[in-house]
This record gives sequence, structure tokens and C-alpha cells, in this order.
Amino acid sequence: MERQGVPECVLFVAQRLTKYPLLLEPLLKTAGDDANERELLQKALCGVKEILVDVDNQVAAKEREDRKLEIYHRIDAKSFANFRGRKFKKSDILQGNRSLMFEGVATLMQGRSKMQTLFVVVLTDVLFFLHDNNNKYTFYTPDNKTGVVSLVKLLVREKAGAEGRGLYLICSGPSEPEMFELRVHRPKDIHVWIQAIRAAVQNCPEDVEEAEAGALAVSAEERQRQLEARHENIRLITEALRAKDKEHATLLEDKMMLHMKMVGHTGSSTLDVPNTGINTVFPGGLVFPDYVRLSAPSADTHALWQEVCRVVKVYCPLYPSIILLYFIAI
Repeated sequence: MERQGVPECVLFVAQRLTKYPLLLEPLLKTAGDDANERELLQKALCGVKEILVDVDNQVAAKEREDRKLEIYHRIDAKSFANFRGRKFKKSDILQGNRSLMFEGVATLMQGRSKMQTLFVVVLTDVLFFLHDNNNKYTFYTPDNKTGVVSLVKLLVREKAGAEGRGLYLICSGPSEPEMFELRVHRPKDIHVWIQAIRAAVQNCPEDVEEAEAGALAVSAEERQRQLEARHENIRLITEALRAKDKEHATLLEDKMMLHMKMVGHTGSSTLDVPNTGINTVFPGGLVFPDYVRLSAPSADTHALWQEVCRVVKVYCPLYPSIILLYFIAI
């Protein structure tokens, strides 16, 4: 201490925090009858112990976070499991502020003769199984069951017998009732597993439970109303599209009229063109197109397409305008 400078001495306060209780406890025993001194020493001792507990918790949380990232990087990017009708991928592990609560290797019992050794991971709100394949993890889905288990209302029970190594995971939710049987490697680990998973279930965020309860509360009538509202929106959009088709068809008729006027001024034969005042004749007996009629809904789309093809073949010079009719009709 004599050869240390001020910066070094400042750091000594935060180094070896565990020595402070060992320093304060003997002082508290030798404080004598001085009540004020004993009160100050007792307060300091309690404060130091609280700091030590908080430091231990922070270190443990950092270690769990590092371990979660290690598991994340070892999971195959193409692997996934089914969870409530959607894919649960490795990216979901990092979503929703999920933390690693517990991990361990156990054997999943799927029948009398079928067993699978798996890596069990418990996060803040879910539990899932991983299969170790050449130092690479893949999501494992048991037969006819979900591969990801919600911690909401999850029950953990020790199995009688089974050499003291068996436990049950029971999903009591009405939407996904499931039961999984696990066996740990050593009998002395069974209580560690049960206590850790129960602690994770107890600390599962309340908003997750409320969200799941709200999703289950959606009645059949509400789903029917949502379906009807969706159909009504589709109908309104379809009507708006047909109105736009009619506007485009009217513009095309005006454009065709101008084309016919141009042909009438340059042609040598005659054919009555509506509203033009010009008599012209077109090869093949082509008449003024009725785009508005073709843009209306038609049950016989094949006949409509045949008519479009006939017009295109007969009147090739107007092909750029007529081909737009096909896109309007479909």
C-alpha cells in the first residue's frame, strides 16, 4: 500500500469483495456495548452481503447469456420445430428478451423400446429439445408431439420408481395437452431438474400467460366475424379494380376511335365508324371494339380469350392497343 498511487488505491475498494464480511464480522463481535457502533457495523455488514449477492446474480446472468449465445451458434440454421402452428427457428431464441434458465442432458422416453438422448433447454417462457449431431445442434420433435413446450401452466412431477431418475413434464393448457417423460443420468440430479424447471415456470412472465389466454378466448363467433370482414374487404377491393378496368376500357375505346380515324383518312374503302363521321372499310370485317363489355365480369373466360385472339389476328396494326385487352380481361 505504501508504494501504490491514488488510482491503484481506488481500485482496491472494488477488489476481493468477499473479504469485507470477514473484516466486519469480527469488528461486530468486539463492538462491546456501544449501540451506535454496533448498528453501523450491522448496517455495513448487511449492505456488503447484499452487494455480494447482487454481484453473484449479475455474474450468473452474464454466464447464462454467454451460454445461450453459444447454444444459438451451434444450432443448424435450417433446423426448426413446430410451435403453435408456426416454425420455431434459432432466431426465436434471441427474441423477446428470452434468457437461459436451465440446461441439461436427459433421455426422452417415447415408448418401451424407443429412447432418445437429448439436450433440454429451458428459456424464460419455453422449453425445447435439441439433438447433438457431430457437435451441431438440431431441433428435435418427438413423435406426434410438439417440439417446443410453453412454460405457462407446465407441471413437473417426479415419476415413481424409474430408479429415482424419471420425471414428467405435463402441459395442462387446453390447446396443447401433452406429456413428456424424461430420465436424467444420475438420481441425485432429479431434484435439481425439478426445482430448476419449476422455478422457470414460476418466473414465467405474466404477459405471456395473458397473451396465451387472450388467444384462447377468441370465440368461434369472433373468428366468423373476422372472416366476414375479410371477405367484405376483398369484395370492395374487387369492385374498385373493376371500376378501374372500366375506366381503362373507355380510354382504349377512345384510342381505337382515333386509330380508326387515322385509317379512315389514309384508307381507300369505307366502313361506318361510330361517332367519327368517316366511312372506312377494314380487312376481315372488323368492327369497332367494345372494350367496356369485355372488361365486365365474364363466366366464360375461354370464349373471351378466343375473341381477343381473333381480333389480334385480324387487326395486327392495332396490336399494341388490343393486347392490353387481354390483361384487362384476366
